[in-house]
Amino acid sequence: MKKTLLMHVHATSQNKGDHALLISLLKLLKSNVEVIDVCTQSESYENVVEYLNIKNMGSASNFFAFLLALRKSDALILGGGDVITASNNLLLLAMARITHTPTFFVGAGVNLKHVSKLGMIFLKYSLPNVALAFIRDSNSAKKLIELGLNQSQLTEVSDLTFAHGAKLLTPQYRNCTLDLPDKFIAISIRSPEFNSSKWGTKEYKNIAVTLDRIISTYGMNVVFVSMADEYNTMSKVGNSSDEIADTYICEIIQSHMTNKNSTQIITSAVSLDEVMSIFDRAHMAICCRLHAMIFSTLVATPFIGLTYNLKSESYLSDAGISDCGLPLQELTAEGLYSKFDKIMGNYDLAVEQTQKACDFFIDKATSYGRLSELIVQRKPRSRWRLLHPKLWILYIINFLYEIYTKLTR
Repeated sequence: MKKTLLMHVHATSQNKGDHALLISLLKLLKSNVEVIDVCTQSESYENVVEYLNIKNMGSASNFFAFLLALRKSDALILGGGDVITASNNLLLLAMARITHTPTFFVGAGVNLKHVSKLGMIFLKYSLPNVALAFIRDSNSAKKLIELGLNQSQLTEVSDLTFAHGAKLLTPQYRNCTLDLPDKFIAISIRSPEFNSSKWGTKEYKNIAVTLDRIISTYGMNVVFVSMADEYNTMSKVGNSSDEIADTYICEIIQSHMTNKNSTQIITSAVSLDEVMSIFDRAHMAICCRLHAMIFSTLVATPFIGLTYNLKSESYLSDAGISDCGLPLQELTAEGLYSKFDKIMGNYDLAVEQTQKACDFFIDKATSYGRLSELIVQRKPRSRWRLLHPKLWILYIINFLYEIYTKLTR
């Protein structure tokens, strides 16, 4: 008999990293399960039977949708990305504990910057209900242990995308026919996240100066890769800095460049296979988004990682390639060019180090292989009542706190 899973992976095809996470997780689960996906429907997948189409995970108005979904589900999966955050799913985690729905963290990271006091209470309350935690970096694993997660429930792994490698994740990437220059550097840049360090015009200008110098010195072209979808508004800006399209940031940097004719911008309209193809064909990459670093690693393309929070710093540290990183807040045109020039001067060694990092992460990802079996073999959970008093106390607390935050903004 198939198990039914309620799954939240922060995944939409409008973000290429999130899309890769969703594909990876569904491949891991195989055909043994049916999935109820919390997020908005963006693709058609064989074993996804229902989409809740929920965007604001923390809203008390989602309580009833979560309640009905948990009633149908044998387990809850939180997978990929910084999903252990107060703003996204700590209400759902707390509900899972009350309803005895076993929770699996699959390839998850932890970012508790700006987490509210209520969010921390929900998280600590939820951790005893975690059946198994596959955590994608050492810093996140350490944080969960400090918060009270039983160490026997935790397995440190790599990002979900390494569970399959480039050939299985994007099987057509070598056959893509994008019109690209013969020799180019790929660059992925994003706007600041709400829970990250901040950067802006000064850093964009420094990147532009560096790219002009690379074009002039090395004769390379520059290909900007948009990893997240652009918005159909005049300003291309959503409600927060976290919603600014990558294309918009690429255009800002391009506007500060002298050698604009040696650049092109690839929008997020391209497929995941095509994005992987760009990083594969690039001579080198400058990566701000974590999954740009990961895609470069998967195809052994040397890169500079523009780090901006714990997840990107942890990724480079765990791979043993911290010297490839450059904190965005410390970025100068001279510093970035010096880093690029050093890698180019030892290019074969850089390729070898990137391949070793890939092999290391793929080896760590082998632990994912037992996920599907562990879920299917679990005994049926005990029944629970829709009128369970703890559920409604939780709803009232979250509802009142939501009103409080709106009034005090």
